[in-house]
Amino acid sequence: MTKIKVLQVGLGPIGQFTVEYIASKSHLDLVGVVDPHPDLAGRDLQQLCSFPSKPDIIVSPNIQAALAQSRPDVALVTTVSNFSACADTLAQGNRMKFFTRNRHCFFWPNPSTVSI
Repeated sequence: MTKIKVLQVGLGPIGQFTVEYIASKSHLDLVGVVDPHPDLAGRDLQQLCSFPSKPDIIVSPNIQAALAQSRPDVALVTTVSNFSACADTLAQGNRMKFFTRNRHCFFWPNPSTVSI
């Protein structure tokens, strides 16, 4: 089975839960994490998680760099719950499929039926 390569954008409480969820699914492969917060950026994900995570995932402060390095199939955005506030993050994807549970948001750039 081909795994879906996932980039996690945002490592707050919901982002941490999402990372744990991704790690628990055999059909998903966490390939990167983005969070510009100074306490998180540059740190190894294993140091930040309370569960075993994939080694050598360093939290990137920059979404463009993370997209280029990890080459994900999808990105899960768990940054803020207001579309206006996360629109700039989504715009950086350049044809990347972003998914969010933001009630003010939509699939970017096009609706998709990927199920994770």
